[in-house]
Amino acid sequence: MKTVAVIGCGAWASTVTCLLAEKNSPSLNNTTIKIWCHDKTLSDHIDQFHKHPQFDHISFDSDIEATHDLDELIAESSHIILGVASPFLSILEQIKKNYTNQPILILTKGVVENGPSIFVSENVKHYLGDIPFATLSGPNLATEIQDKKPATTVISSPYLKVAEDFQSLLSCPRFRVYTSLDQKGVEIGGVLKNSIAVACGISEGLNLGNNCRSSLITRGLQEIIRFGTLFGGEEETFYGLSGMGDLITTCSSSSSRNYRLGFAIAEGKTISEAIDLLSPQVAEGYKTTKLIHKIAETKSIEMPIVSELYKILYHDKRPIDALMSLMSRPLKSE
Repeated sequence: MKTVAVIGCGAWASTVTCLLAEKNSPSLNNTTIKIWCHDKTLSDHIDQFHKHPQFDHISFDSDIEATHDLDELIAESSHIILGVASPFLSILEQIKKNYTNQPILILTKGVVENGPSIFVSENVKHYLGDIPFATLSGPNLATEIQDKKPATTVISSPYLKVAEDFQSLLSCPRFRVYTSLDQKGVEIGGVLKNSIAVACGISEGLNLGNNCRSSLITRGLQEIIRFGTLFGGEEETFYGLSGMGDLITTCSSSSSRNYRLGFAIAEGKTISEAIDLLSPQVAEGYKTTKLIHKIAETKSIEMPIVSELYKILYHDKRPIDALMSLMSRPLKSE
């Protein structure tokens, strides 16, 4: 009997929980699926009504159990899916108390501001040790998956058996899962696309057109590759689902939180106002841009889009002035 524990009940963690239930109901696959909520009111509501009180479009299968008891959940789990936003990774300290080397799948696509590393996977290993872990990333808008539209994704791990195990758990006719051994490349693609998506949201909010957005996506990919290969990712990975695929989706859809953050800024909202508009969801691109910009400067990585976005987000540079700075850079070959 498997017990899959999903830690976190935001939009993406809840969506993955619903996907698990679609394939792994107890009657079909001898699997119990439980979701942990940070707030007991949330877990009680889900258990009673099988609906998410903060996201109208999310309905849970009646077989899914919601709980607020993290210690008990970790102790009884066979597989763990980590779906909290990056600012809340301190939850790993509590998970550690009852953790017994179960395989962990990381859903979080963000960076860690005050940790041993900016990378989520490195923080997981810092708290839990050299564990069997994997990272999921791809062009996966939660709203579309909740609407039962087809999607693909990548599960990457340095341990192929771990990737294949989670691949088997999550794959279903409308959600096709590929595996990869380039965990670092897949993770970095899922992180850096958030910044480029904020830039594309700003472009759309300023009504700069499809040519401008396509340029941001294409040149943004080059910045992701420069950064990602320096930190151990394979260039080929960034042209796949977790790189270009995720980048196109996140930079082109009003369902993307980071895109919406940029759009709100272009409309004249302050940063705090734009962030509040997304609550309770988190646009990871805001903090990602700050940390990536700092690393890029330290290591002399050429990332002009990230640099100009950083000036918009943290130094009140006007978006139109940032655009002019990008367009007037010294001419070069592609």
